[in-house]
Amino acid sequence: MGEETMTPFLSDCPAPSDVGKGFVAEPAINVGMILAHAQLQCLASGLRLGLAATGILARGQLRLLSRLRFSSAEELPEELGTVVDEARGCLREVAEAVTVELSQLQRSFGSLDEAARNLVPRLDDSEQPYRRRCKVKP
Repeated sequence: MGEETMTPFLSDCPAPSDVGKGFVAEPAINVGMILAHAQLQCLASGLRLGLAATGILARGQLRLLSRLRFSSAEELPEELGTVVDEARGCLREVAEAVTVELSQLQRSFGSLDEAARNLVPRLDDSEQPYRRRCKVKP
């Protein structure tokens, strides 16, 4: 059998038509990695939020069940306000957990955005083309 050679998929050897254009695949890989990291951040955030919300709601349900277990049928209408207040408190806790998790995710995406922005070299003010700063009257 003849010996076959395997060319790497993303070789840094430019094709003859790409000579002088540099290696394009590396920045594309970096962008792909940034997007993959963002996806992982979303998954992790969803898991953290799901676990936190489940814990909060489970504790609320346990408090409700214990209250119902130790209450008689006559006391139930009187305790309805307390039970509703505790349920609303659980919902507020879940809403707070959502807010905290989203702010953490937003900070993480901010750093990923900066990493993506840094992949493209910035021009100094002296290197930017001249732009007229005021409108010209017709």
